[in-house]
Amino acid sequence: MPRPTGISSFFNACCSSLMCWPAVDDWEAIGCYNNFDHAALPVHFYTPADLDVNELWPNLKPLVEACSKQAEKRNYSCFGIQYQHECWGGTNASLTYDISGKSRNCRVDIDNYGVGKLYTSFVYKLKPVNGNWSPWSLWGSCSKTCDEGFQKRMRECSDPAPTNGGKVCMGEAIESKKCLLKLCPVNGNWSPWSSWGPCSKTCDGGFQKRMRECSDPVPANGGKACMGEAIETKKCLLKLCPVDGNWSAWSSWVPCSKTCGGDLQTRKRRCTNPAPANSGKPCQGVAKETKGCNVKECPVNGNWSPWSAWSSCSKTRDDGLQRRMRECKNPAPVNDGDPCKGNASEVRTCSLQFCPVNGQWGSWQAWSACSVSCRGGVQRRKRSCNNPSPAHDGTDCIGFTVVGAHGTIGADVNGLVVEALSSDIGRVLTLPHSILGSHVSDKARGPGVVTRIHAPAEDVWSCAKTIWPE
Repeated sequence: MPRPTGISSFFNACCSSLMCWPAVDDWEAIGCYNNFDHAALPVHFYTPADLDVNELWPNLKPLVEACSKQAEKRNYSCFGIQYQHECWGGTNASLTYDISGKSRNCRVDIDNYGVGKLYTSFVYKLKPVNGNWSPWSLWGSCSKTCDEGFQKRMRECSDPAPTNGGKVCMGEAIESKKCLLKLCPVNGNWSPWSSWGPCSKTCDGGFQKRMRECSDPVPANGGKACMGEAIETKKCLLKLCPVDGNWSAWSSWVPCSKTCGGDLQTRKRRCTNPAPANSGKPCQGVAKETKGCNVKECPVNGNWSPWSAWSSCSKTRDDGLQRRMRECKNPAPVNDGDPCKGNASEVRTCSLQFCPVNGQWGSWQAWSACSVSCRGGVQRRKRSCNNPSPAHDGTDCIGFTVVGAHGTIGADVNGLVVEALSSDIGRVLTLPHSILGSHVSDKARGPGVVTRIHAPAEDVWSCAKTIWPE
């Protein structure tokens, strides 16, 4: 199928034969589109009763021209033909014609003029026409009969005028130049007021202007200028503008009624900033919002379980210890709850019976003075069995060899003192048997080693140191 001429630049690109359509005079063919529920082209504005598609076929141009004329009368920039001959469009049809997507279910004649079928429309859009200046007019007469004036010439943006969103002409519509016919004293005088100009606003309060010129005549050659203002203004009001509603600021969130465990809080706003007026649109959205708050679980403080029974005493004799326990699980603390206060265990002393205590010697007292001033005398010192004292059937103190302060070894034997030098430790000393008596162990009777001699609580020391022979 050959590509027709006059198609828009969009369709000048390479495309399939079923999806490319030509321009129709001042209207541009867009293509075949779905029109479910008449959402894309909402207004059925015309049905040419004298034109039948089947009779026109295969030349649908008259039907397209009939619809386009009616669309122009309604200032529609977009229309579609549906159900073979119905003309559909709308004020905003150029924005909505394609909302249901393209379709292939249209009827297209040999010149690629198309009509829709059931639930489809073959769509046309009015081509934009850019404005172009007409030729300049002749220069007008000089504004003054004497002295310097001005001449004007004009042109109009009408060759063609911009339509269908086309661009306006660029440049000035009026051109002026100076002129001088002669010099003469002329007092200035105002021209009549022009008609009031259009209101500066299409709705709400605006201003209108009218003008006059000090050109009837222009003051010249020392003539007086016109007195007063060249422009006069007044207020005008065509209608009140529609005011679309706008939301006020959100109120603060209502305080959450719970500190934990979850709740709902709300906030509100009003359609008062401003409120809709003069058929303005209402506010879009909701006037009330709800959200969850304090959804975290509530803290649970810990609490102790009952005390366990006391444990067995740690010792069978003397003081021991008993222990009892409890756990922080009645309930256990969760969700940052406070832990249990106090200790998880308790200890107390216990005693089943006392253990025997064996006696131990206390420290020696100082030596007494020598019993005589010459020859053989004795010195005495004592100690007590109190470190500790025997108790609970414990044994009495048992003495051992005493180490003296002067490097000697002495033993109390039957109230006498046997003295040996420290160098004699471990040597066999021959002691008179009568001296040893019954307090000396069998190992030390007669010749023997002076190591273990029973010592009573009173110690006796010889003042005149007698060395027993070996």
